[in-house]
Parts: sequence; structure tokens; C-alpha cells
Amino acid sequence: MIRREWTLLRYLFATALLALALSGSWRAHTRKEECYGRYTARQVLDHSVPLYRLLDPRADRLKVSVEHTPEAASLPLWITDATDEADGHILRLEWKATTGELWYVSISGAAETPVQREMPALTPREVVHRAWIWTCGLGLAEPSGDWQLADAPARTRTGWLISWKAGERRAAVQINGYTGKLVIAMYWRAPSPGTLPRR
Repeated sequence: MIRREWTLLRYLFATALLALALSGSWRAHTRKEECYGRYTARQVLDHSVPLYRLLDPRADRLKVSVEHTPEAASLPLWITDATDEADGHILRLEWKATTGELWYVSISGAAETPVQREMPALTPREVVHRAWIWTCGLGLAEPSGDWQLADAPARTRTGWLISWKAGERRAAVQINGYTGKLVIAMYWRAPSPGTLPRR
């Protein structure tokens, strides 16, 4: 009798554990399907993965997390972070939740280092060319569009900052002046004359 009760208790315990596990995985699946703005986490991840492959040759070995800003955020964003095997932050992509536009990109460890400063630097012409390749590769601009330099390339402490414009659209990228690697990229729309900036 005790053996039968013990078996029944083990069966009920195992069933309860299985039910908890299934409900947890269902909740995780549901979260990926919930919309924030106009997109789900799955859609954001699907858009992010090709860019991670463009930005880092180890992309298939990176762990990617997806989250969004709080519901009441003034700028609703989806944020994807990629970390390496040592849980070191490598890449970040931020997408506008309302439009799906890539808004911000950052890459850890791509800025210039003192060792690189011993190497030959890229020429200003090469800097602009590499910046344009990154701007188009990330989908911030179209190669055949009416994009032009907004300002002369500016030398910073960690690389070169290059700004582009086409109508109200703006993009800025910072690249390493020795390797040509992307450090940061941003995309935004400038307010037209007479309008207030969006918050």
C-alpha cells in the first residue's frame, strides 16, 4: 500500500513538473509573438540576424537577446544584444518599434587602439568610401538614392565620424580610421522647418 502511494506521489510530482515546464515554454513562445509597436520579437530577431552576420564573422556563435523599452517610453525601441562565449557584449542593434527602422548600431572593441595608431591610417577618401559601404550595408541608405555628405568627415578620439543626408533623412557612422571597421551608426529623420523634434 505504501509503495503504491509513493508511486502515485512520484507520478503526480512528475506530472506537475512537466506541466510547469510546458507552461514556461508556452509563455516564452507567447512573448516572442506579442507585438510591441508594429513588430514581434521574432520579426526583430529575423531582421537582426543578417546584420549580425555582416558585422561579425562569429555571428553564428553569438548569443542574441531581444527586449523592448517600457510601454510608456518616449521612444519605443526593440533592442537586440549579442554576446560572445564569455558573455562579453559585442553588438547592439536598436530598432524603432513604430516604424521598424534601424536606429542605432554599436560594436564593442571596434574603436581605434594605441597599437593600431602605429599602422598606416586610411586616407580621408578611403574613410568616406568605407563609411558609405557601411551605411548602405546596414540599410540606412540606398546606393542609388540622393544621399550626400552632410558635413566634412570629422576626426574623433576613436575614429572618423561621417554624416550623410537625403531630404529629411540623416545617417551618421563612426569608423575606425585604421581598420575601416564600424564603431557606431545612427539613423534619424530631421524635423522639417517649423515642426518640433519628435520625442
